[in-house]
Amino acid sequence: MKKYVLLCLMAAINILFCQSFTDIGAGLTGVYSASVDWGDYDNDGDLDILLTGWANAGYTSKIYRNDGGIFTDINAGLPGIYY
Repeated sequence: MKKYVLLCLMAAINILFCQSFTDIGAGLTGVYSASVDWGDYDNDGDLDILLTGWANAGYTSKIYRNDGGIFTDINAGLPGIYY
């Protein structure tokens, strides 16, 4: 009985406090063995993305500028790496 109550409590906490993601169609490069980080490189208040990993064409490293939820590859010319 204690396990059942604990399981129900954990499920309720999960429902109340979990966040979900919505696909916004950002058009980011699909990668695996990847690493991603957020930062505001252009100081406009929007979090931009650094994305590295293995894509179909090989290793990749890209910076995407966030302009109000629209992500644009800035063609930074970084060497491709993966994690």
